Order: sequence, then structure tokens, then C-alpha cells
Amino acid sequence: MKNLIYPLVFTLTAFFFVYSCSTDEDDAPPPAAIVKKYTLAVTAGEGGTVSSSGGTYSQGTQVSITATPSSGYTFTGWSNGTTDNPISITLNSDQNLTANFTKRSYPLSINIIGEGTVTEEVINTGKTTDYEHGTTVRLTAVPNEGWGVTKWKGAIESKSVTIDIVVNEEKEVTVEFHERYVPVYRGLTYDYPNNTSSKAIQQNFKQPKNLKDSVIIKGLIGLGDLDSSFPIGDGQYTSWSPGIEFDYNNDGNIDYFTFLTSNPPGKWAIEDGIYLLIIDAYNPNREYKYFPSNGHKFEFIPELIDINNDGIFEIIAGNHSSHVNGEGLHGNSIPPRIYYFDDNGNMFFEEFINEPRGTHDFALGDVDNDGDMDVLYWEYTPIGVGSNITQELWNKEFYGKPILYINNGINGFDQIDRKISFPGLYTKYIQKDQFEWDQYPGLFVELFDFDEDGNLDIIIGDTYVQNENDTKGLKIFWGNGKGVFNFNNGYDLPNNSVNDYNLSETYIPHGGCYLDIDNDGDLDIIVMGSPDYSSKTGWWIQIFEQTSKKVFKDVSKERLGNVSPVSLFQNTFWDENGQNIDPIFFEKGWYLPTKAPFVIDIDNDGDYDILPFGPQINPDFGATDNFYYENMDGIFYERWYNDPEE
Repeated sequence: MKNLIYPLVFTLTAFFFVYSCSTDEDDAPPPAAIVKKYTLAVTAGEGGTVSSSGGTYSQGTQVSITATPSSGYTFTGWSNGTTDNPISITLNSDQNLTANFTKRSYPLSINIIGEGTVTEEVINTGKTTDYEHGTTVRLTAVPNEGWGVTKWKGAIESKSVTIDIVVNEEKEVTVEFHERYVPVYRGLTYDYPNNTSSKAIQQNFKQPKNLKDSVIIKGLIGLGDLDSSFPIGDGQYTSWSPGIEFDYNNDGNIDYFTFLTSNPPGKWAIEDGIYLLIIDAYNPNREYKYFPSNGHKFEFIPELIDINNDGIFEIIAGNHSSHVNGEGLHGNSIPPRIYYFDDNGNMFFEEFINEPRGTHDFALGDVDNDGDMDVLYWEYTPIGVGSNITQELWNKEFYGKPILYINNGINGFDQIDRKISFPGLYTKYIQKDQFEWDQYPGLFVELFDFDEDGNLDIIIGDTYVQNENDTKGLKIFWGNGKGVFNFNNGYDLPNNSVNDYNLSETYIPHGGCYLDIDNDGDLDIIVMGSPDYSSKTGWWIQIFEQTSKKVFKDVSKERLGNVSPVSLFQNTFWDENGQNIDPIFFEKGWYLPTKAPFVIDIDNDGDYDILPFGPQINPDFGATDNFYYENMDGIFYERWYNDPEE
């Protein structure tokens, strides 16, 4: 029985298993359809980005892509031709898509004020050009002849000639040119040895127009904000003598150096003054630099010199100690100084000699014909209130006499005994037996080769007075080219024009210049000065024609066309408070005494005119730069012209 039962159980189990499997297969769904996949590749061209680089998507998928331009670029469209942004893509196939960008362009407008052009590879005068974003454009201002670059303004502010401007938006710039003063080559030049004299050198730098006193004063007011220890403005500092024009760094621009006297109320010339350097003085972009004077209180009498012949000019300056200061003392007497400048406009000085010596005027020139500059220093320190000069010092050393310093070409200057360099000085002009303090003042001193023998001569001016003595008037002492000037054989320039003592008791010569007025091949002399040594009485001019070698004639009346030799402002111009009330004062500008005239071709007509040297820089009086004598066929006419303020 047991054997029969077991097979039956196994059979039933197998039956149920087979039946169960057969039922599951009949109920299963049919297999699903296969989904297709596609690839989208998105790239960005130069100048932008895309929101997605794409990927692999099922058929029919919609993908949105945004193109974003970089700064300075703009989106221009997709590679499939559409400009939609963002763009919607339905994937039914593989696709490659590129976003295209283009650099933006902006107009750069260039305006020009004045006379000049603007250069760049593709820029012409006044042209408006579109530039791609981010382009660096180099603009160079090129002034026409007689003009200079003032500044750029607008999209960029600069005083440089060349500027770089990045065009990242629409921009406009304006360049301003200013009219420059006539180039210095219009001044008269001379042959050796006259070209070695300080007068000839300074004339090479002299411009046909003087610096305006307003230019100086404006600069000083600005300086007052820089250093409270120098209260510039409000009459705190004034200048009673002209400065000197030169090119301190050889950059082709004329600079100006002067000394300003301290002038607080009631303390004129008591405290130290200051030195002032105006860099590129005739340019509206001029720069002002000032320096403490270290004991210099009054006056400044400068001359240009190239001590070591290196092409860089130094300045030798004395001081004028013949006036009393605010406490009734004579203005300080300090040794003459030599001033040096570095390329950055920093000033340094050293004492020329150890002893304090005042002067009214002196001159530099190659008196011994060895190729370097020597110094004819005409010492002038009067005896009076507050002076510490004793009879012993007076007799032993100097005071009111010339001193010659010869450049030794090594380490400085050697003083020459006056009895050797100026024979006759003590026997003819210094007469102590009559006047123990006797002297020979040199109010105007220059070196020049008047007789054209190749040797520098001395022209010396002392006061014209009604009762003249041996030193008065204008004289020439002839040089021998070895540093010797014979005072026993001096020549008196004749005077028949400046002698109306009904107008003035004295006439003071301040300086001279030299010109062949009659075109006969020799040099004639022009001298200017002031009556009564006063700025309130005008000026005078004398013209001396060399009729034969070493012989001169006063031709002032014949050579002055529309004025008399003496041009006086009348006393009625001044009220009881010392104020000028005449309308001419305001119409023409006020003129203080000139130190010396220059000959400059002011009107560019090929001949040389007479330009007074100056101006004085005194805010109490002002000064003029609008007066000169025009040369018309050897006859000189007084001219005035007014210029607008800068």
C-alpha cells in the first residue's frame, strides 16, 4: 500500500505546477516600443555665453537656451538663422547650435579749439569714427606753428600732448590749443664775443611779450593754499625787480625765476622773502614752485651764466641794499648767490663769494677770451642808517666800485686786483681827497663789443643830473681782451635829448640794448630809464648812432617817430592817496621802470623792434606787457596793444 500512495502524490503536484505556469503566460502585456534619443550641442561664439551646453534628450523634448553677450558685445543670432533669445528647440534630430555675438561700436567725436590737428592711425581733424568696444585709441594733439597744447576735456581730462582713451561707450573729447608767444629765434643774435655776454644770452630767451603781472599774482594766490607758513596774497609778498627768463631743463619751453619780497603791513623787507620758479611760464598750464630764501630779504638782480659750459644755465644774482626797509635799516646785504636747478625744478644755491655785497647791476661775459664766462660785479652798498660798514672796510675792500672775477675753468672764480683790471679807476673816478666815502655807482652795467675788435667793452650808466661830476651819465670803457679796461680813456656818450631839468632833476639809466639801426654794418646803442627814479613819472629812451668807430651821436629826436625821448605821466594822474586816477592808466596798463630793453621782431616783419624788459611784479601797481617801440625803416614808434586775460 505504501508504494502506491507515493506516486499518486507526486503526480498531482506536477499537475498543479504545470497548470499554474501556463495561466501566467497567457495574462502578460505585449512588449513596450523603443524611445529614440537625440543630442543637442550648444556653443557660444566669441563675446558671450549660453545658458546650457545641451545634452542628450528623448525625441520631442523641448529645450530652452539663452544667449548672454559679454560686456561690449551684442547677441546677433543663432547658427540656425533665428534671432530668438531665449530660443526653444524641439529635439527630433541631433542638432548643433551656436550663439553668435558681435563687438559693439561707439562713435568717438573729437572737437578742436584753436589751431592744430589730432593724429591717430585712422583719425583726421574733426572726424567722428566708430570704434569697437574696448578699443584703445591713442590721440596725439599736434599744434600748428605758434600754438601749444592746453588740455583735453570731455571724456578724458589731461594736459598731456598724447592721451589713450578706451572706447567702451559713445564718447566725445575736445582738445584746446593756445596761441604761444613767438619763438625766441626772432630775437637778435650776435657774433662772438657778444654771444658770451649775459645780455645776449638772455635775449635768446626773451619772448616778444612780457609775462603779465596777473599771471604771477594768480599763481601766488594758488600757492597760499599749499603752505600756511607762506601767506601768499593780500599783499604779503611783492616783487620790486624783474625776474629772469630761461629754459631751466632744456625742454624748449621758457621758464621764469624771480624773488618776492616779504611785505606784511609795516614790515616791508624785514622778514625773508621767497624764490619763485614758474615752469613753462607762457603756457596756461604753467606750474609754480617756490622755495625759502634763507636770509634773502630784499631785491633780486639776476644774470644767466653757464659756468662749466655744459649747456645748462645757472643764475648769478646779487641783491640791492641801497633802500631802507620797514624799520629804517638798509635792505639786507648778502653775498651774491649762484642758483642751480635739477630736472624736476628743484632749486639749490651757493654763495658766489663769502662777503656780503650789494649791487645795482652787474654783467657777465668772456672778458679774457678764453671761452668761459667771467663776472663784472659792480658793488654798491651805501653808508647810512643801520649800516655796519666802517671807514676801514670801505678803504680796504669795496663799496661802490667794480670788481672783476675771472672764471678759472677749474673750481670757480678768481678776484682780480682792481688797480690791475681797471687802471685809472682810483685816480680819475674815486677821489677820496674830496670825499672820503667817494664811489662810482653802476646803476646800469653791461658788457658788449661796441667797436667790434673782438674784445668786450663796458657800458656804465650813472644818474644824469644838472650839475654832473666825473661819474655821471653814460660811458664806455674799452676792453683789451685780457680782462683789462682802461678807465683813463673812457668815452662819454653824448646827451642832447634827456636833459630837460624842468621836467626832472635827474634821469636814471636802467639798461640798454644794441642794434644796427641805420644798416651801416656797425652796432648802435639804445638806453632806457626813468626820470626822478620813480615809477610815477614815466620813462625815457635814448638812441645813440655809431657814426664812426668808437664815436656815437645822440639821434633820439630823429629816430623816435611819434613821441619825445621823455614820455612823462603828469603828476595830475595821482591823487592825494597816491592812486592813479587817469583813464590812460586803465586803458594802457601801468608801466614801471624797465631794467633793460631787448630787440625783438615783435610784428614778424623782418626788422627788430624795441621791447622794454620787465615787468615789475607789484600787485599794488600792476605792470604792462602791451607796450613796445615799432621799427619802421629805422624810425621807432610807440605802440600799445591790449590782450585779453588768460
